[in-house]
Amino acid sequence: MKFKNSEMDEAVTIMNSLHEQGKLGYAIARNSRKLKEEVGEYLAIKEDVFRKYGTQEEGSSTITVGRESISKVNAELAEFAEIEHDVDIYQVTEEEFFSGTLTSGQMESLLWMVNPLIKEDKK
Repeated sequence: MKFKNSEMDEAVTIMNSLHEQGKLGYAIARNSRKLKEEVGEYLAIKEDVFRKYGTQEEGSSTITVGRESISKVNAELAEFAEIEHDVDIYQVTEEEFFSGTLTSGQMESLLWMVNPLIKEDKK
């Protein structure tokens, strides 16, 4: 499945905060690992740009970018954010996807994990 760097960055951020169980948890963990591998270079570039225009509090890992620099950050990241990668992802059924505790916002962002063509065995 094709993803832009910006899409992978968003998905990884969301998946890092999830603690699902079963097949959904497995799919999230596996896809998170795959996306992190693909988006690594972009995240390194993004961190460099944030360091260039932002400030970091002593003892904190958070870099804050002021309003006056947001447009510069976005301009420098724009060409890298749009680069696409073909990622081998693991998809789940609709039933598995909706069986978790995801919020509607999380579901919307991770809907690509659902393959409507996968059917559960009805035994």
